[in-house]
Amino acid sequence: YGLRTPNGIGMGPEGEIFVTDNQGEWIPGNKLIHVKKGEFNGQPWGLPEGVDQMPPIAPPAIWLPENEIGNSPSEPILIPNGPYKGQMLHGDVTHGGIKRDFLEKINDQYQGAVFRFSQGLEAGVNRLEWGPDSALYVGGVGMVGGWSWRENQYGLQKLKYNGKVTFEMLAIRATPNGFQIEFTEPMHRDQQIAPSDIVVEQWRYEGTQA
Repeated sequence: YGLRTPNGIGMGPEGEIFVTDNQGEWIPGNKLIHVKKGEFNGQPWGLPEGVDQMPPIAPPAIWLPENEIGNSPSEPILIPNGPYKGQMLHGDVTHGGIKRDFLEKINDQYQGAVFRFSQGLEAGVNRLEWGPDSALYVGGVGMVGGWSWRENQYGLQKLKYNGKVTFEMLAIRATPNGFQIEFTEPMHRDQQIAPSDIVVEQWRYEGTQA
């Protein structure tokens, strides 16, 4: 309990339930959440009768920072095959496009990283479904005046893997002293990466009524 505006339910890599939630009152950032029995997800609306104080807030599997990677995240879905097999995708109605979620399970707790996956679709992405042809069917939705991708109100499109590998980050794993980045293809041995090529930020969120 404690969800604000969940939009869509998906099954994770081990058959668990995942939802996304949208930022707003008491929810300082968008989330990909592994739903676990009895956990409180931050929104005090609908607290059980007699509960006067908010319980401890369960951390999400992945934070989806507002305006950077999401505004209105929607249905998550598991990737069944291809180079991203076992990862998840989710759409976004207002930020637009489809995002890719890498998850790792540490001490029974999911954590991970989010990447941009596909953009330029005709409407905000609300629903995702794999078809019998192994293509991804994308359902778009929106309204004029907000909660939309450029005020487009509907769309239905199909994405199909062309068999070519895109060179990009496949996964980012936390280690005791930093992060390990895995790419979809080996890097060239002569590839030079300077510290100035990398930007790292750290922050925290506080849930308030504002």
